[in-house]
Amino acid sequence: MKALITLFAAFLFTGCVLDREPPPDGEDPPEPAALELAYVSGHFGNYWDCPDEAYQPPRAGAAPADADAALVAGPCAEEPCQPILNCETAQITIQIANIGEAPVEGIRVDDLVVLNAAGEAHTSLPVLSVQTPELEVFDGAVGAGETATLRIDFRGLRSVSDLFGQGVFEAPVKIIVEVEAQASEELITAPIHASPAVAT
Repeated sequence: MKALITLFAAFLFTGCVLDREPPPDGEDPPEPAALELAYVSGHFGNYWDCPDEAYQPPRAGAAPADADAALVAGPCAEEPCQPILNCETAQITIQIANIGEAPVEGIRVDDLVVLNAAGEAHTSLPVLSVQTPELEVFDGAVGAGETATLRIDFRGLRSVSDLFGQGVFEAPVKIIVEVEAQASEELITAPIHASPAVAT
């Protein structure tokens, strides 16, 4: 009986090994992505003169079209465009350092989640764009030993108080960064607030 158990265990172990795909001849298996994320700065924007541009959590029972209405183009989508002083898109700047010995590709900002005072997820905010300091679209690649500085534009909140009640003006954001074929990375910012209004 003991011999049968030993044989069965050996069969299971062999099966696990055979299920793995060996790397191509002459190639080493890929190493896990070695990334370090750092928060630089951020704000929830300023939507005083354009409240419809701020993100509003979908209302209960609202149709999908209503939920998507918050993602329409900004106030200058149509011509002629009149500048609006108190209308600024929310932004967060982060740095992604590749501390490994191989380039990392397939990096993307997957989600921005506003956290409450207990550090619990409350609201997910739509990401609009991820750009380099040269305002070029991030291509998702960071070379070995290099650091990418990224500006994340997103649909900000009209007011943090709308989420958490009067007297609450700031909240941290959890940034979830996905790496192709790798585990996601997370970064929690310092509490951020809305941009100050400009006197008109």
